[in-house]
Amino acid sequence: MAEEKLVLQEAQAALDKHVQDCQIAAYDKYRTALEGRLAAREEALATIRKAIEDEAKNAPAAGAQGARCEKALSLGTGRPKRVTEVDAPNGVCGAGLCCGAARVWMAAGDGEADAAWRTIETCQTATD
Repeated sequence: MAEEKLVLQEAQAALDKHVQDCQIAAYDKYRTALEGRLAAREEALATIRKAIEDEAKNAPAAGAQGARCEKALSLGTGRPKRVTEVDAPNGVCGAGLCCGAARVWMAAGDGEADAAWRTIETCQTATD
């Protein structure tokens, strides 16, 4: 009986070690995959940040043709317009330009074309 108990204890210890080794291997595999995905995410975010910075550098000057002129969304906080009289002394848009709106249609999900829109206003000539 004592001999059978010893065999059972050894078998249980071997099983416990096998389970622990399996869990460690699975966790190591998970961590390796996670670290790879986190590195890829950081690269993608760096690319996005650079694109945003490049776009900001190449944005037209306040009041120039193509510059944004609509009042920014404020949620009732009274945020000022994107362009002030100081930026463009002739008004929000420069001489010969006016603030024109365009409606950009957006999808609201799979197969839902033109479900919503956003309005973007830029300084353009009256004919545009």
